[in-house]
Amino acid sequence: MKSTVFAAAIFASLLFTGRPASAGTFSYSTFTSDADSGISALLNYTAVADFNGTGLRSVNGVAFADFGANGTNSSYSLSGTGATFVNNGSNVTGDSNGLVSDFVYTGDTSGNASLVLNNLIIGQSYVTSWYNTAFGGAGGRKIDITPSDTGVAFNFDENYNGASNGLNNGNVLRYAFTATAPSITFGFDAVSNGDSFHHYAMTNSVANTAVLATPVVSATTGPGPFTPYTVRNDDLLQTHLSGVTAQGNFTRDGAGGVAALTDGIFLINGGNPANNSAFATGEDNASIVFDLDITTAALGYDISSIATYGGWNDSGRDRQLFKISISLVGSSDFTYLGALDFNPTAAGDPSAVSGIFDTTLTHVDAIRFDFFAGQENTYAGYGEFDVIGSATTIPEPGSAALLVAGAAGVLMRRRRNA
Repeated sequence: MKSTVFAAAIFASLLFTGRPASAGTFSYSTFTSDADSGISALLNYTAVADFNGTGLRSVNGVAFADFGANGTNSSYSLSGTGATFVNNGSNVTGDSNGLVSDFVYTGDTSGNASLVLNNLIIGQSYVTSWYNTAFGGAGGRKIDITPSDTGVAFNFDENYNGASNGLNNGNVLRYAFTATAPSITFGFDAVSNGDSFHHYAMTNSVANTAVLATPVVSATTGPGPFTPYTVRNDDLLQTHLSGVTAQGNFTRDGAGGVAALTDGIFLINGGNPANNSAFATGEDNASIVFDLDITTAALGYDISSIATYGGWNDSGRDRQLFKISISLVGSSDFTYLGALDFNPTAAGDPSAVSGIFDTTLTHVDAIRFDFFAGQENTYAGYGEFDVIGSATTIPEPGSAALLVAGAAGVLMRRRRNA
């Protein structure tokens, strides 16, 4: 589990390392089905709401909770929406159709509403998305939407793409921003008070800026025993690891278990195929979380590369099939980084696979590996994971220390669910 960290320290690091705190940006696009909704189980959501829903709807593996009678929970609150509407007909297909089949709205003469998102991490980038349909002709539902981080209104016509074949067309409105406070408020003010914004469904996700690590893959075969790749014995998983949480059986077929992944050795026995002690067995739906030590690196770690090495003493369990996610200091969420799905074609000989994920991550305090269902012969061999990086530091430490000391009363304690 994560330790208590100073939010002020994180903010100071972001400030002095020059991470941009740019103003947010609105954008919008058409929305026709689950496929172009942008909703994905690979994203980390801080808030998910179906404002007039059943509480049972799910899109692309993401469950949408019902807004609830009071319209609030710890992650968001919506006020000023006292009226409801059901059975909205739209051209949106798939499970997304349910999201836009009903909505809440102002229902009075003010045309005003307010949405507050809570539990934001200062310096983290987010995307807030509203899933809508038109409800009338283009130009008929213009709303001034003002985010509290800029105070600048954006005029959006929720009816901009109208209807076709007698059914309303869908659209998604998005706001991409970097948090400057633990919460953000969006004010909705209808240009014509009788045509207020219709709130169907909403999400807020950590910006998926890390879905950018495409692995460089190599594979080799040969008679064993052999060491096809040179692995590290000074990476973060060997020098700065505070704990490991594993779900699944990593010792099948005599394998050495999770410890084999961080011992600085990658060996294919080959000549003694019954000796699988150099591997951990990743089975269907297993997972491992490596927590990095932040007792001496309170700002987390900068990571430049994650290298994975796997294979088997023959070609029967050498397919590499997993995804990697990372978590930042101060957050209990994991953000998808990348995935590897590679099955060597050579048969018979001992087989080895390497996957190198180059990154530019910062403030990382945990790395998660999830092994997809579909492992070769139900479980495959994984031999070594190297996480290359160093502790995140603050340039000009004297100035940064003053800033941290001034805000040391601000604490953010988060616990990761096992």
